[in-house]
Amino acid sequence: MRIWSSIILVIIIAGLCSVNTFAAAERTAEQLPEFELPVPSEENHRIYLGLESNSGTFSVADIDADIVLIELFSMYCPFCQEEAPLINELYELMNDL
Repeated sequence: MRIWSSIILVIIIAGLCSVNTFAAAERTAEQLPEFELPVPSEENHRIYLGLESNSGTFSVADIDADIVLIELFSMYCPFCQEEAPLINELYELMNDL
């Protein structure tokens, strides 16, 4: 009986530790990490993003927009290729706002 009590105690402790780990992961998953991108060489792309500089790097915070949608695609992903027309439609809808 003592062995079963020890096993149950270990399972409960492991479960509590994993719940705490998942809760911490959820809190940080909501924040976009800081990163820098090269400033586009095309002037119309810089104008679209609201960037004044024509060299160096910029961050998402530098974009002059009320809404910034970041979508990552892979050209080899069939699901991404399927979704691309919907993203283009969303772009048009957001552009009309």
